[in-house]
Amino acid sequence: MSGEETDGGSSRREKQLARVPVRWINPELTRLFHVMDTWKSALADEGFASTRGNRPFARSSTAKEPVTGHVTKALLRNWYDDTWYRSQSDAQRLILNAAPVRPIPTLVGPALCLSLTYPY
Repeated sequence: MSGEETDGGSSRREKQLARVPVRWINPELTRLFHVMDTWKSALADEGFASTRGNRPFARSSTAKEPVTGHVTKALLRNWYDDTWYRSQSDAQRLILNAAPVRPIPTLVGPALCLSLTYPY
């Protein structure tokens, strides 16, 4: 018997995911990831993409309080929130080892166009 099995009746409560902003991530990047997530579910809803496996958890539209979380090192400099990055000491910035700035990809075209532009 695995640890994921239930014994007896099942719970009717549906699991939900809530967005938790991370202080060190550039909000522009967070918005890009959110739009990309919604594209996948929108395509599946319209029958353009076949999905396999279990259905995704429902997502709550209510955002939680921002958290610091685990900081990922060696990302592009503009992937870090500018205010957060400038608040770090010189030693902390050295440890982060941020790569040079490159533009964050932008979405183009109609509402659900799947093109990404990389203006490098």
